[in-house]
Amino acid sequence: MKLADYLASEKIDELTFATKLGVSAKAVRHWLDGKRHPRPLQMRAIVRVTKGAVSPNDFFTEAAE
Repeated sequence: MKLADYLASEKIDELTFATKLGVSAKAVRHWLDGKRHPRPLQMRAIVRVTKGAVSPNDFFTEAAE
């Protein structure tokens, strides 16, 4: 599940999610916009906080064939 979909389904805003992870809301916005990917430590926190609903693979799109 994409992070944006998770946040919408759980009705969690960027600041609340960022606080749970110990990062800035700006960092979460960059992830949502695809400007950056979470670092490994942040990825593990995302998986933990979302109870596995969002995984590292969800930050990468498949290449067009």
